[in-house]
Amino acid sequence: MSTCVSALTRVTMLGAVLSALSAVVVANDQTPAFASSPAAAPCTDARHGHLRSAFGARTWDGIPGVHRQSALAPLAARYRVTVTEPSPTGPGITRQQEWTFVREPNRIAISKGNIEEIWRRLPNGSVNLQRVFHDEQRVIDYPAGELISLGIEPDWTELSTFMDPREYDQVEWDATVQLPARLTLPLPRGAMARYELLEWKTEPATDWALAGVRGADYLQIDAADFGDMAYDPAVRKAEALDVRAGWRNVHRH
Repeated sequence: MSTCVSALTRVTMLGAVLSALSAVVVANDQTPAFASSPAAAPCTDARHGHLRSAFGARTWDGIPGVHRQSALAPLAARYRVTVTEPSPTGPGITRQQEWTFVREPNRIAISKGNIEEIWRRLPNGSVNLQRVFHDEQRVIDYPAGELISLGIEPDWTELSTFMDPREYDQVEWDATVQLPARLTLPLPRGAMARYELLEWKTEPATDWALAGVRGADYLQIDAADFGDMAYDPAVRKAEALDVRAGWRNVHRH
């Protein structure tokens, strides 16, 4: 059963979800200035360290169908993500991808075409992130310490539910699997992104595209070394995603 809920407050998008949205567009627009649009700008009020506020400052109580739990059941879900960009000279441009979201007790993995995000929770409770760029054959590592240096304190419940439903005006929520069933979000430059949950299983189907399957032989880069590798196209792409998520300021190379 799906329940439509309204956001209690609108602080900023969860970093992982905003990066995921941007991944559909980033291949066509490499400029970090994309983040200057108000639709993607992070919160800059007194709650500096907006991700810390978004991840932990509020409770989930009172939101119909949304339950904050210490552990959510493992599952795999398949989404259709449609991004529509307006065109001043004719019909808008529509791009569509299918994403795979896998939730495990200590691993959250999202396959988004040629980009993947893999979050891992370590025994000490800290969290690290890997971004995999298949076109460039690169793996970007964000160790827990690097995320902390960027002001990121991931909340495992929010990662496990793909998003914080309080951050959006309207989201159709599937209380059975604790995931968004449908979601529409504005993007910069008048674009719109639409998510639709197609199906879910307790284990992924054998023909699903899964994060973490490819990339063992890719070059690995530590996110702390971005300054020394500004020439690398995967680094530029990762930095652009970081900027869109509000993790970094705009950099020009």
